Amino acid sequence: VIAPVQAPHGAVIKEVKVHYMDNDDRNIKVSLVRTAFGGTPQELLRWESSGSSRSINVVTFDTFNGMESIDLENYTYRLFVEFDVAHGDDIDEPDEARQRLYGVRIRYEE
Repeated sequence: VIAPVQAPHGAVIKEVKVHYMDNDDRNIKVSLVRTAFGGTPQELLRWESSGSSRSINVVTFDTFNGMESIDLENYTYRLFVEFDVAHGDDIDEPDEARQRLYGVRIRYEE
C-alpha cells in the first residue's frame, strides 16, 4: 500500500503512531519516505513488526533521521505499508486477515 502524505509546508513532524494487528509469523513493514523531484527516496522512518498477536498494538516514533521539517517545495512524502502474506494464503473475508493496519497518525506542529 502506498499513500501520499500531505502536511503543511514548514511543519515539523513530532510523532508518528502506527496502529496495527499482526497475528502472523511474517511481519508488516512500514516506512515514511520523502523524495526529491526526480531524486532517490529518503527514509524518515522504517519499522517492521515482530512476533504474533491477535491484539491491536501501537508503535510510536519521535525521531525522523533529521528530516522532520516538511519541505513541499522540494519533496513529496509517502507512506509505504507492506503486508507479508504467504503465497496461496488467499483472504476472502475481512475476518480472515492475519495482518491489519488500523491507522497511522502523524502529529506535527506548524
